[in-house]
Amino acid sequence: MRLRAMVTLLTLSILIFPIDVQANLNQEPGGGRFYLSCTDDETCQLTPTPIGEEIISGQSTSTFIQNDVLNFEFDLSPEQSHIALLPLELEELSVDLIQQTESLGIFRPEAEIRLITGQNVNSWTFESTTFSSPSAYEPYRLENEPMTYDFSRVVWPGDQVKLFVSIVLDQPGTWELRLRGNSFINLDIDWSIDPNIADVDEPSSQLQPVETEFEILHFGALLGEDKDCWRFEVQTNEIMRLYIDWLEAPLEVEQPHSVPLVFDSTGKELPYPEIVSEFEEGNLRIIYRWRAVPIDTYTVCFSGQDTRFQQYQWGGSFGFESLGPVNPDGFQPFSYFPSGSSFLGNADSTVSLDKQGISGLIFFGILFLFSLLLFTQPTTNLTLRYMIFLPGVLFLLVGGVILPTISISQQSQDDNMISFDELFDMRLSQLWDVAAPGIPEQNLYRHSGATFGLLHSDSFTLRLNVQRAYELDDGRWQLQIEELQSFRIDEAIFTQISKGGAQLSDSGMLEDHTVRFILLSGRSLLLDLLMLESMLIVDEKPTSSVFDIKLEMISTTPAGSVNAPAWATRPTSVSESDWSKLQSSLFPDRLTISLCDCELDLVDVRFEPSNRFDASDVPTAKYVVNYPNVAYEIWLFAWVGVVLCAYAGSIEIKRIIVARKLAIQASVQSKMWK
Repeated sequence: MRLRAMVTLLTLSILIFPIDVQANLNQEPGGGRFYLSCTDDETCQLTPTPIGEEIISGQSTSTFIQNDVLNFEFDLSPEQSHIALLPLELEELSVDLIQQTESLGIFRPEAEIRLITGQNVNSWTFESTTFSSPSAYEPYRLENEPMTYDFSRVVWPGDQVKLFVSIVLDQPGTWELRLRGNSFINLDIDWSIDPNIADVDEPSSQLQPVETEFEILHFGALLGEDKDCWRFEVQTNEIMRLYIDWLEAPLEVEQPHSVPLVFDSTGKELPYPEIVSEFEEGNLRIIYRWRAVPIDTYTVCFSGQDTRFQQYQWGGSFGFESLGPVNPDGFQPFSYFPSGSSFLGNADSTVSLDKQGISGLIFFGILFLFSLLLFTQPTTNLTLRYMIFLPGVLFLLVGGVILPTISISQQSQDDNMISFDELFDMRLSQLWDVAAPGIPEQNLYRHSGATFGLLHSDSFTLRLNVQRAYELDDGRWQLQIEELQSFRIDEAIFTQISKGGAQLSDSGMLEDHTVRFILLSGRSLLLDLLMLESMLIVDEKPTSSVFDIKLEMISTTPAGSVNAPAWATRPTSVSESDWSKLQSSLFPDRLTISLCDCELDLVDVRFEPSNRFDASDVPTAKYVVNYPNVAYEIWLFAWVGVVLCAYAGSIEIKRIIVARKLAIQASVQSKMWK
């Protein structure tokens, strides 16, 4: 009995008094899910497990004239200790409050719910609702609700995280707030980190640098305006290279990646280095190269910026002149799109598609028709006129004028139709704009991660001329267009830089805006082209070279990483599951974009396609439209008309010749009688 009493007392204490748990917004499973918990009417918290009172209730004597207002504040406890990136949508919110009134029965009062995260406030209002029975009652509920951020999406250690619930009671009755798992909030945190664990290099500063060796791997992090410094000895060398890998972090907290300060024992700085930047799936590697650095003791310092955090790894090497990753000769001379990376067709079963030659028929038909009408005299033979000549004119009119005109009008580009070149010119212009300094990071994510740059509810029609089609094993056909085979990524990027009016920095190197754009656009272009190539699959054997891709896009779960999303919009005709399957199978095994900011600016694309991609991953292409090849039918109509009119014309000409001879003979005979 004594043991049972102790267990009961312990259980009650756990239910009533909150336990000290780590209630942090973080990326761990359940790290964004919190329960509304109260130990009494005055003490409420957001806790990762449901604790405290099961129900808080009270009696209201409010009326329409005199309202009662219930205010509940649920604070995150203990305070936030991680750096976390908040989502763009509130995944789920449920507040279970009900009122039993004498006049209305089951009643849910008017409410306002505010979520406070740092300096941001998101607010939702609910109107009062009456329910016919307790079984029909529903709590205040939100699912996949968009969130707005007037300030940064990032919460920092010590930032306020609070849920404020305000209930307006205008009816007398008993109210109940149901807790212990019935009321909760769920935020899907995309990224988080504990800065106290990640910032392992401290203490280090310019006045107290850490003594180290240059050619070993170092780990560190820049928290805010940190300045991390290391001191090392420089050996005999012709080339000194410093490598720094900036680990993946959201753009909202990413450090500026400024050139590190390197100075000798006298405080003299090294000259500006040659730089190679490589971007690979969220991680950025920057390689700095100096030539013939004198032997001495040097200090390298990495500087951070306020309200920023990012981990890094760095190391170095000494070497002698040779080709290497920071030498322009180590880059490919041209960065063509690797056409055929998503090719699935059978080269032995190929259809060549020629352009439809029907435009010349209109001029030919009109010219021949007018020639017949102007120079052919109507015959007096009704059978010839109505059974041969008139049908010939009609065939020629239909095949030489009407059908070509209709076909050309159907295939002409409307205001919403764009070409391949126009699509990617717009894409590059979009990326140039969003990569500019001062653009909100969430806008950069939203635009760069969108498929072809098309956002939610955007639509367009892409006109393509297809050269060949290859049959797949499942009976479908994969299309091949010339633009994908000859697309130069580097040429397109530097053309946009020229259009954008990029300037050089004071040191003669590319500006941060330009470097950021090159790395961003190189990756985005390759992924867009890869997706376009994979989508060019149709169910039926093509009959003409003219195709339209008609897309209306909606938001979806992106592929890639939090710092480099991809294909975040999908066609409405493709389901979420089909698009996710296509994303996962098509996404490259490796994708690296390199920029050499040296004597000759170069872009290099290293690409390893996925070995998981096959025809079963491509959904049915309801968005691809093939215009029928009507050139044969049009020419047939026109030539039937030509033959009939020519036949009728030849008979008419013979009739005229015979009539003329008869007239001459009659004229001679009449003169003879005179």
